[in-house]
Amino acid sequence: MRIVPFIFTLLAVLYKCIEYSGLVAIPSWASSYLEDLLAIPVILFIAEYSVQKLHHSWSTYRISKVDVTVVVICFAVYFEALLPCFSNNFTSDPIDVVCYTAGGFLFSIS
Repeated sequence: MRIVPFIFTLLAVLYKCIEYSGLVAIPSWASSYLEDLLAIPVILFIAEYSVQKLHHSWSTYRISKVDVTVVVICFAVYFEALLPCFSNNFTSDPIDVVCYTAGGFLFSIS
């Protein structure tokens, strides 16, 4: 099991619990970029772990760097290019793409 994405998953759960509890004020940078940074590692960790547990013959399966790159590109295009064109609820932010890329990089080196 990859330890860095596992830690990111725990951080994401902790962050969401704190956010929803309302007991602590969340800094604006955290609500803007932390979720984008954690998204790729968390999603890929859950996907990889699920494949490993559901298919015993794939218990050593690892998501490749090419797959990580494809996921980062898909996220960037969908969330930063397509959705803002179709809904005013979404805005394009180039820093989000940097966060997706950084998260993908952290996942791929773990």
